[in-house]
Amino acid sequence: MKRDASDVKNSVDENEELFSNFVNGSMVKVQTRYGQWWPAMVDYDPDTEEFLMEETGESTYAAGWYYHVSYGGIKVARNWVKCENVEGLDLHRY
Repeated sequence: MKRDASDVKNSVDENEELFSNFVNGSMVKVQTRYGQWWPAMVDYDPDTEEFLMEETGESTYAAGWYYHVSYGGIKVARNWVKCENVEGLDLHRY
């Protein structure tokens, strides 16, 4: 079962920091399951119209919070990625 951030906004303890470090359009780097880092952009999922969701573990995804990202290139690819595998992209470095 998927829940988006608006579903839990009121249930988050005020002392807890809400995990959402990135907003729609943020440039990020994503760690793949092979340990490589790829540039991507946090983007709305056209199916759910969300860019951040909590997965409860009742489907094919493991429990946890996920960002929806789009990878650039000739062929557009997109994926839901666990928040811990997403970091900010330092554009000044490149």
